[in-house]
Amino acid sequence: MKISLPFIAEKNGRPLSISEELTRDRFEAMVTDLIERTHAPITRVLSDSKLTPEEIDRVILVGGSTRMKLVSKDIQAFLNITPQTAVDPDLAVAEGAAIQAGIIEGSINSEESFVFTDVNPYSLGIRTFNGISMDHMSVLIRRNTTIPVTKRDTFRTTFDYQDEVVIEVYQGESDIASHNHFLGSFHMRDIPEKKAGREKLNVEFAYDLNGMLKVSAVVLSTGQKASIDIDMVHAKEE
Repeated sequence: MKISLPFIAEKNGRPLSISEELTRDRFEAMVTDLIERTHAPITRVLSDSKLTPEEIDRVILVGGSTRMKLVSKDIQAFLNITPQTAVDPDLAVAEGAAIQAGIIEGSINSEESFVFTDVNPYSLGIRTFNGISMDHMSVLIRRNTTIPVTKRDTFRTTFDYQDEVVIEVYQGESDIASHNHFLGSFHMRDIPEKKAGREKLNVEFAYDLNGMLKVSAVVLSTGQKASIDIDMVHAKEE
């Protein structure tokens, strides 16, 4: 393939162009590391579903980039399964979304169709003290949990006469909170001053189908509340 761009930039008042010959071998060498990065999520999906490659009936390629022969060769080598293109890879996602919309709207009989559910792709939790570290990740919603979902847990104050708590929200799989993706935080102030562990707070995570995560906390002895709303759609983009 010949790549010819008559103008890509300007230097000293003169236009710069490019004309290069790109072979398949050279292109595949450029993208090999990107394709190999798909091995980790494939392995995770197999682990989560408790399946082995031998138990998979078919692998269907979806997305325009799967038209590259290197993708098919890599999948076949990694899973020992010859992938199929039973649907147009460029249209598969749009067709699937249209079918799901039809099921939700009622024009397609859901009893005769598959119903797809959204799941939480990464664990969600807060930074807490676990008796050893102040940087422990306490998970409230585990990854692959079907949404919408609401989860609650109860936590205690860490220090004597503690009158304030900062609720830090994280997304990720590490037991160390700071190793995960920070999503936001909020303060819970004017907590009754008591000995460590004597005051309790209920923390609730509510994740809806619109991609909004509402994290709220309430002091059990007073009913005082505080919360934060996190747009998970934008959080994923970040």
